Amino acid sequence: MDKPEKVNKISFKDYYQSLTEDKKKELREKVIAGCGISYPTFYSKLQRGNYSFLEQKEIMNICQMEFTW
Repeated sequence: MDKPEKVNKISFKDYYQSLTEDKKKELREKVIAGCGISYPTFYSKLQRGNYSFLEQKEIMNICQMEFTW
């Protein structure tokens, strides 16, 4: 039997901080539009990590990745 692959997940904050400035801007604009939140709210949620379940799903859909929340 094959061993299941271990998938390392990172937090959305760590992922976001690893991006270049241009990619950060692009992702931020997509998240703001997709989640219907404001610019200050984006950064507040990024710092606190308090995204709603639907926001988490939308962010993972935008990034095509799974994150630890």
